[in-house]
Amino acid sequence: MLPSIMLVSLFAGERDRGEPPLHHIVFNNVTPEAEKSGHYFWSVYRCDALDNEDVSRHFHDLTVAAFLEDKLTIEAQQQAIDEDPSGMPLQAVAADNAALAARRLIAKKIREESFAESGDLVEEADA
Repeated sequence: MLPSIMLVSLFAGERDRGEPPLHHIVFNNVTPEAEKSGHYFWSVYRCDALDNEDVSRHFHDLTVAAFLEDKLTIEAQQQAIDEDPSGMPLQAVAADNAALAARRLIAKKIREESFAESGDLVEEADA
């Protein structure tokens, strides 16, 4: 959901056993704070074993571990960008496709809102 909310649905288990797979949703929300910082809020929802503390702890621990790995990677990337003396712009790779698609959607929404407010013609171009 634009501009900064993402829901990730995850399933685990074998569907052919006739049992529904274990399912949970991770709700992510990112809000910028400054040029190089932001606030990242997340929570996990699930629809199975709701009264099982072991399952709750397992989901929590897995999610925290994944986000800590992401945090380390993002911080290392930012440090590399900050220390790059070339000043060259970043280049997208195939792994950036989802982020690029999200940026294009946000840019399109901004253009549409700008058009609605100003009445000016807005070009349909990729961001």
